[in-house]
Amino acid sequence: AVERRRARAAALEAAAAEDDMCALAAAAAAALELPHAEGGCFQALLGPWMSLGALSTRAVLAAAAAPGVDAGRAAAAVRGAEAAEFHRQLALVAAKQQRPDDAPNVSVRQFRWRGTFSEYCVAEPTMPLPGAPAVLLVHGFGAFGDQWRGNMGALADAGYTVYAPTLPGYGRSEKAAVMYSQELWTEFLRDFVLQVVGTRVVAAGNSIGGFISASLAADFPPLVTGLVLLNSAGPIDPAFDAEKWQRACESKTAPPRWLTTALSKALFWYLERTVAPTLKRLYPTNPDRADRWLADEIQRAACDAGSLQVFQSVFYLPPPRALDYLVRERFRGPTLVLQGALDPLNNARQRAADMQAACPDNLDVVLLEAGHCPHDEQPDAVNAELIKFLQRVDVASAGAQPAELAA
Repeated sequence: AVERRRARAAALEAAAAEDDMCALAAAAAAALELPHAEGGCFQALLGPWMSLGALSTRAVLAAAAAPGVDAGRAAAAVRGAEAAEFHRQLALVAAKQQRPDDAPNVSVRQFRWRGTFSEYCVAEPTMPLPGAPAVLLVHGFGAFGDQWRGNMGALADAGYTVYAPTLPGYGRSEKAAVMYSQELWTEFLRDFVLQVVGTRVVAAGNSIGGFISASLAADFPPLVTGLVLLNSAGPIDPAFDAEKWQRACESKTAPPRWLTTALSKALFWYLERTVAPTLKRLYPTNPDRADRWLADEIQRAACDAGSLQVFQSVFYLPPPRALDYLVRERFRGPTLVLQGALDPLNNARQRAADMQAACPDNLDVVLLEAGHCPHDEQPDAVNAELIKFLQRVDVASAGAQPAELAA
């Protein structure tokens, strides 16, 4: 990966030195290509133009069919244009489609981020609490904002404005050819809070959404006034060394594309056929909540153009920072661990105990009789604990305006 970046940088320098604009443009496009998905340069260069309507799908298709165009890049441009048009149409009909019955007062909206569509849910209180923070709910791997169906209404009824975005690459959000990573999703949440929410938030995340929420709190602490981790992903390592982590990121080598493609297709094939039973296993105390609607939505998203490349990007993720380091050393604010103790994916009780031991000054733990997704499996119990935590958070610091947050 390092050698590839050096070669591309050399090509850019050579083209610039020769004042060859065509060669410079070609080198710039090559520098934006992704190791896991051909055509990344199309999204990076032209995605924003398409989202603004300055470049039409018809124009892209006509240019791709022109004589002399490289076949691989033409195909990538066509895929990118068709995917963008699909998600544009999906965004138009999303608000009219049936949503979960236990989220009756939730509206669905769209956030255009870096030229792509991202869906989000919002529930607004009829009697808002003065000065209260907003609540940001972040889903886990393979899920989407609507999975907080049993929580949004209850938190809004308690006086809080609630936002549940669907991260880029998931659910009904666009699955563009970009390098998906912890950093990208953290930057998405940062911009979402600044541009959509406009005030500080209490961020609550499940699974990888917990890790991304912790990253948001750690990297942009002025935006976050409280943090809730629900069966969060991420390593726990009290001896974490940030310098060693940085060196590990720089030295990581990317696997060959043919290997990641083969592995991704095999895993995708397996997961597509086991969505329903896997969900039941993750909801051990209330399997009825792993219902047909949830399974169908996950299955539908897996059929979207670009979904395989999103899954494939897992093989290129940089090593994660330690979860306890983010909470203890970087965020340092009030943190609650709501842990489904019956999580079949790991030793959830031990992870909760390890987090409490590693972060004794700013973290509390509540164990719940639930599996990997306690917010959806046991929403009433989670809502009660969330509201108690929200009431403990210093709401006086939650009323800043967007300009103050950006500063």
